[in-house]
Amino acid sequence: MSFGTFTFNTSIEIVSGTSIAAILSKGCEAWAKKEVQPKTREMVPVLTGRLRDSFQIEKLEDAGVRLSYNTPYAAKQHEEHKTKAKFLERAIQEAAERLPYYCEEYINQPGIIMMMPTHPHKENPGLNRE
Repeated sequence: MSFGTFTFNTSIEIVSGTSIAAILSKGCEAWAKKEVQPKTREMVPVLTGRLRDSFQIEKLEDAGVRLSYNTPYAAKQHEEHKTKAKFLERAIQEAAERLPYYCEEYINQPGIIMMMPTHPHKENPGLNRE
């Protein structure tokens, strides 16, 4: 069970030769470890702990990460659990507003100039850079 790639658009100029994908992947991976993983560990149903312990973060080549639980029953539990359905999806949604800040940490290094965009969603004023 996987929920795809997390990316955001911005204007980045690379002066040092570091690849944009490598920089953003580091930010996405840090966000997944520090923001999503703790939240989803609290939400995932636990009987034996096998599902909870199967959480994986995979860096992707296209500047993102794939977050997944890897048991034969992970998808069914995620979609159909009576009280804890959508545990990974809800954790990602709760942590989403923090993703740009993790990527910005890696981008704000010598030789890299970044201009963060104003977030297009008015309902998340914490992301606006006005």
